[in-house]
Amino acid sequence: MRYGAAITQTGTTEPINYNYAADYANVALSPDVTAGTLEGKNLSYGVGEEGQYTRAMLYTWTKGWEDPDDWTADFLEYKDVLAVDGTTTDVGPGPFHIPDTNILYNVEVGVVSPGPEKATVGPVVTGVTASAFANVFVTPRVTLNLTGLNSDVTPDSEGDITLNTAQDMVITLSPQKGYSLPAGVSLTYKKTGNDVIFSYDSSTGRVVIPSSSMTDSMTLTAAGSKILYRLGYAYQLPGSTETNIHTQTYFYGETVSAWDYTPPDVPGYTFGWHWYTIAEDGVAQGTSLDGKPMPARELWVVGTYVPNTYTIKINYEWADGITGKVDPPAPAEILTCDFGETYSVTSPAVTNYTPDIPIVNGTVDEALISQAVDGEITLTVEYSALTGKLVIHYVTEDTGEVHTEEISGLPSGESYSVATPGKVGYTPDVAVVTGTMPNDGAGKEVTVTYKPNTYDVKLVIANDTPPHTVVSQRTVYYNSIYGYTMEEGNKTFVALPTQVNKTGSKFTGWYMMVGGNKIYVTNETPFSLDHLEDGQVTIYAEFDTESYMVTVEHIYLDDSTAAPTVNTLVEYGDSHTCEAVDIPGYSSYILSQSGATGAVLIRGQYLKPADQIVIDSMPAQPVDRAFIYVGDLCPLTINYIYLDVEGDEQSRTTYTNRGYDADADPETFTTRFGDSYSKASPAAPDGYTCSMPVVSGTLNDLSDLQIVDEEVKGRVVDVFYYAQAPEFSVDISWGAMTYTYDRGIWNPATHHYSGGTFSPSDENTNRITVTNNSTVGVNAAFSYQSVSPYESIGGYFTASGSSSATALSSIDMAKKASGGAGTVQNIWLWLTGSLSDSVSGTITGGRFTVTITGGG
Repeated sequence: MRYGAAITQTGTTEPINYNYAADYANVALSPDVTAGTLEGKNLSYGVGEEGQYTRAMLYTWTKGWEDPDDWTADFLEYKDVLAVDGTTTDVGPGPFHIPDTNILYNVEVGVVSPGPEKATVGPVVTGVTASAFANVFVTPRVTLNLTGLNSDVTPDSEGDITLNTAQDMVITLSPQKGYSLPAGVSLTYKKTGNDVIFSYDSSTGRVVIPSSSMTDSMTLTAAGSKILYRLGYAYQLPGSTETNIHTQTYFYGETVSAWDYTPPDVPGYTFGWHWYTIAEDGVAQGTSLDGKPMPARELWVVGTYVPNTYTIKINYEWADGITGKVDPPAPAEILTCDFGETYSVTSPAVTNYTPDIPIVNGTVDEALISQAVDGEITLTVEYSALTGKLVIHYVTEDTGEVHTEEISGLPSGESYSVATPGKVGYTPDVAVVTGTMPNDGAGKEVTVTYKPNTYDVKLVIANDTPPHTVVSQRTVYYNSIYGYTMEEGNKTFVALPTQVNKTGSKFTGWYMMVGGNKIYVTNETPFSLDHLEDGQVTIYAEFDTESYMVTVEHIYLDDSTAAPTVNTLVEYGDSHTCEAVDIPGYSSYILSQSGATGAVLIRGQYLKPADQIVIDSMPAQPVDRAFIYVGDLCPLTINYIYLDVEGDEQSRTTYTNRGYDADADPETFTTRFGDSYSKASPAAPDGYTCSMPVVSGTLNDLSDLQIVDEEVKGRVVDVFYYAQAPEFSVDISWGAMTYTYDRGIWNPATHHYSGGTFSPSDENTNRITVTNNSTVGVNAAFSYQSVSPYESIGGYFTASGSSSATALSSIDMAKKASGGAGTVQNIWLWLTGSLSDSVSGTITGGRFTVTITGGG
C-alpha cells in the first residue's frame, strides 16, 4: 500500500478456545483494526503482529567521462559506485547524486495457523495478506517469525526455541541473499500480545532477550527488506560525449521486463545493445534478463552506434563534344570508407586535357551516402580540351579600386570582343576589349581604366527669392571630396569656408538637397551624379537665426529698483513686447527725446507715459530698455488750527483781537507719491505752542491718502497751535532781618530814653527779593505784624534802599520774558517805634508776610 492509502476493517474477530491448560483457556485475539490511513514509514495495522514493509529506492547518478572515445569502459569501471543499499562509495571521479527515496509500503494483516497448537482466526482486513497468529504453550518458548532472514539458533521441529529462563537469550539474525537487516524487530507475548523487553542492534542483527522477560511464550517477528537493484541502459549518440541513461529498479527476485525504448536512428550507423553482466543465478554473461528474476546485483546494458562501411567508385570520362575516344582517360578508382571518414584522390594528369575536378575529396556524410546504391557511391570526373582564360581588370583611376572579370573556356586562336560595362560618374579609356586568344592556352590579361568625371560645384547663400548669393565656385571630380578641386588639370585641396556672414544669423555649416533630403557637406563629403541640381552641384550655407537679449529694467527716478529686471532672448527680426508692472501710486514712463509728443520734463528727464515697450523687429544686437516709475502727483494741504486752553478751536477773530499776528490760512502745494516733503509751519505766537513746527514726511502709503480734490488723492495735515495754560512760579528771598535799636537821649527827669530808632545791622540785611518766573504777571503784597510784648514796634516797606522812600503795601510784577529769566523786584522792610528801657539783648519784635496773587 502507498503512504496515505486507506485501511478499512471488515468482519469480526472470534474467540480462540484452548483446552491445553486452564490458565490459557478462552484466549481471544481481538485487537481491532480500525479504519484509517497508513500514516508513515514503519507504521502498520494488524492483529497480533506488526505488518511488514518493504522499500524501493530510485537511484540516479552522473559521471564525467575520462575518455570520450572509450566511454563504455569508463562507464563499466564506475557503474558500481552506488551500493545496492543506496549508500555512496567514494570510488573514481564524481560528482554523484542520490535522489530522495520513494517509499513503498506493504501491509500484511490477519491471522494464520502455523501449527496444530495454534488457533486460526478469519481475515479481518480486505485486500491484503494476513500474517498473524496466536500461540499457546505450557513451557515458555520463542517462535521465530522471520522473513528473508536466518538465525544462528536452530529451532525445533515445531519451529520454536525453548527458553532458558536462567539466562539471557541471544539470537543473531543474518540477511538471506537479496535481503537486508530490518531497522527494528518486535517481541510480544503470545497470550496477551503485549511487548516484551528486549534489545536489538540493527548493525549486527543481535537480539538480546533478558531472562526477566521470559515469563511466557513469545514471538520474535523480524522481516528482512528485499534489496532494490538497478537495471541501467546507457548509450551515446555519435559525436557526443553526453551519456543518455535510463534506469529501472527491481527488488531481488522480481521479474525483469525489457526496456521498451529504442534509441534514435542515426544515418550511417547501426545501433546495438550489449549486456555487461557477470554470470550468476543461472544467467550467462551477455544474456538478456527479460522475463527472468532480478539477481542480487546491479545490471547494466550499453548501447553503441557502429559506423557503416561504404564503397566509393570514381569514374574518369571524356566531356561531351570530344569524339573519337574509346578508352576512358584513366581507370576507375575504388575506395572503401566508413561513415564519417574523409577521402582525397588527385585526378590523373592527361596531356592537353584538364579534369573538371582536379582533386576529388570530401567526407562520407549523410548527403554523400544518400547517393549510394546497394552500398556503393559513384562519382564522375570529366576531362575537357585545353582552353584559355581572358582576364579583364577594370581599374578606377582616382580610388585605385580594381574589379576583375574572368571569362574561361575561350578556345585558343579565336578572337574575342567584350564591351566595357558602364560605371556611373566615370568614362573608360577602352569602350570594347578585343583581341585573339593565344594558341598555348595560357590565357590573356587586359586592363581597362575608368577616369572620373568632373562637376561644377557652387557654394551659395540662399536668399528668400533667387538669385542666390554665390560664395565661390569650383570644379570637383566625381566621387571625390569637396576639398579637392581641378586647378590646371591637377587636384588641389581647398577647404570649405568656415565662416559666412549674414545679418542676424549664425553660420552652422553647408548642406545640399538630394531627393528632397538635406545632406550636410564637409570637406570629406564625396560627390556623385545624385547630387546634381540643374546640371551642377549646389551647396547651401545653413544659418541659425541668432537670438539677442532684450533687457528691461524697472526703476524709480532715483535709479533704485522698482521690480526685477526681465531678460528675454528674442530671435533676430521677431517682434517683442514687454509690459510694465503695476505699482500702486506710480505711473510708468519711458525715456523720450526732448519735445517728443506727449513727453514731459520730470527732474531733468524727458519722459512719456507708457505701459508697453514694443520692438517691431529685433535688431542684430542686444537691446536695453527701462520703465521709469514716477510717483503720481498728490496735493498736500496743511491746516493751521488754534486751540484754547480747553482744546476748543478758536475763531481767527479771537486770536487776532488778542493782538497775535499769525498766518493761519491753509496752505496747499503739490508733491509726488514716493517723494519726501518738508514745510516750516508759521512761528507760534506768544502763549501758543505749535504741534508741528516742520511738516515733513514721504508719500509712500496709499492707505493714508484721502480725496482732497474731487477724485484726486492727497494728504491733509493739521497743525495745531495750543494756548498755553498759566504757569505760576515765584521765588522769594530775604536778608537776615536783624536790626540795631538806638535808645535815643536820656532824660534825667524822667529817667527814660526818648527818640529811639531802628537801623539795619548790615547793608541789605532788611532786603526782600521777589522773582516772578511765571508766564503771567503777579501782584506781591507786603504786611508787617507785631508780636507780644513788643506791640510798640511797627514796620513799613519801600521799593528802594532808603527809609525815606515812599512806603508801599503791594507791587505788580510783569511775567518773565519769553525764553528769558524771571522779573526781579527788591523791597526793603523798615522798623519804627521804641522799646522800654528794661529790654536788653536780642529779641524778636515782629513778622512780615509777602502775599503773591496772579492774574495780570
